[in-house]
Amino acid sequence: MQEREGVKPAFRSAINSSTSPLDIWQQFFTDKIFENIVVQTNIKIRQMRPKYQNSYCVQDLDLMELKAFIGFLFYTAIFKENREHYTSWYSTDGTGREIYRCIMSKNRLEVLLNAIRFDDTANRPERRAIDSSAPIADLFKSFIDRCQALYAIGSYACIDETLVPFRGRCKFKVYMPKKPAKYGIKIQCLTDARSGYLLNAYIYEYVGKDSDSQNLPAAYQGMKKPTQAVMRLIPPIEGSRRNVTTDNWYTSIELLELLKKKQLTGVGTMRKNQKEIPRDFLPNSSRNVDSTIFGFTKDYTISSYVPKKNRAVITVSSMHHMPDIDDTGQKVESRFKFLKRLAEQLVRPHLERRVSNVKLQRDIRNAIRSILNKNEGTTLLAVPSSSTAEERLTVRKNCTTCLYTRYRKTQYMCFECKAPICLECSNKLCNSCREKQ
Repeated sequence: MQEREGVKPAFRSAINSSTSPLDIWQQFFTDKIFENIVVQTNIKIRQMRPKYQNSYCVQDLDLMELKAFIGFLFYTAIFKENREHYTSWYSTDGTGREIYRCIMSKNRLEVLLNAIRFDDTANRPERRAIDSSAPIADLFKSFIDRCQALYAIGSYACIDETLVPFRGRCKFKVYMPKKPAKYGIKIQCLTDARSGYLLNAYIYEYVGKDSDSQNLPAAYQGMKKPTQAVMRLIPPIEGSRRNVTTDNWYTSIELLELLKKKQLTGVGTMRKNQKEIPRDFLPNSSRNVDSTIFGFTKDYTISSYVPKKNRAVITVSSMHHMPDIDDTGQKVESRFKFLKRLAEQLVRPHLERRVSNVKLQRDIRNAIRSILNKNEGTTLLAVPSSSTAEERLTVRKNCTTCLYTRYRKTQYMCFECKAPICLECSNKLCNSCREKQ
């Protein structure tokens, strides 16, 4: 392989050993992507607003709050709570989690869960007639494009399927009984075999027919569905002399021949019903446990390993041409710490802004201060709080809003016109400013 593995030259200065999880994440999900989500979500929020008496929870969304909302969802995954009903997260009897109340209120979360939009709903019906995943297709494509632009995978790629758990209404939801979640959205993926980095993927749809052959040339239309899936995923690595590893659903001699034409090699397990497998390689009681036999042709090597009595694991390769066995394994690292740090960094700007909101309950504001102070290196925004000089008047005068005969001493300034007002004046605004609103 001639391409250098790792971060591509254009991004090496932006992604280095000192880069934070948030900086890395923002390379894949740019502000341009989120600005479109903000625009489309606000359109939906404005349609919902007349149905709410309390307009605070249906205010327009901004970029900072959107990132905090995504960080909120990351926290639910980190704490393994994304299958619970969201109302239980806000319980005040000791069973809830304080971090959720600090990020946003339950009513605001309900609004965002219902209003979040990723595409223009005006022309969605036309796009949906062609692509059932139209509501998220643009976002998904943007993410895959960034994956391919940022990083070059190593010499060994892997193709497999993943099931994103989902039990809601969806035309292309599939049932896979061998998967832990069983129901969800199936995604075909091309990844780095060592690191698991995602390079290419597409959402599998079965609405009348399989989507594996979508956008493929006519020459591939009559081939097996697994072969079509691989052909749809490998364009980013064609001609690179990489190796592609697959499981027994994809692997066939037909596939290896096509990979060879694309200047790629293949390795994978095979199903035992394929006609190319010699009879001696199939399971039989006369073979010893842990024994391996090899077969060779000009282009391919086939092996049969016996893990248990009357069992056989059959593999084929167009890369290996020697009867060698590799006993080394690969260390798997947990993503927990990375995801937790990412969630913290996503919600922190919104928490720093929210702690300055004097309308917020005192216990929540104190909890936010506690969370922010626990994070090392956190610097609070220089915004007015209930004890700062900008909000509390040093010299008290009579309130300009109340009746003159009440002689109420002023304690705060109006947020809009800065007129002195007393503590009894609601919403920290004088009467004239409230009437204008």
